[in-house]
Amino acid sequence: MASLRKRVGGWQAEIAILGTRESKTFSTKAEAAAWASERKTEIRRGADSGIVVGKSCGDAFDRYLEEVSIHKRGERRETLRLNAIGEVLIGGVKIKISSWPT
Repeated sequence: MASLRKRVGGWQAEIAILGTRESKTFSTKAEAAAWASERKTEIRRGADSGIVVGKSCGDAFDRYLEEVSIHKRGERRETLRLNAIGEVLIGGVKIKISSWPT
């Protein structure tokens, strides 16, 4: 669903689809309508869902440990915690998205 509203600075396009809400302001109504239409199509296709098919939660934990945790003061404890969660609760199960809405 897209809505276009006249604002002081121009036209605001707002979309709400598949749990994603976005808005942006443009100088013309045509620009706002074009952006809303394009953005709705991208969201429906899942172009920017951020989901990588074929990766496990353990892979995500490993990447987080390599890129984020090393910069934290509590790196050691966080590493132990994530390793424990990954081994005991998740166990390398692949993330499935086949049941997600299209």
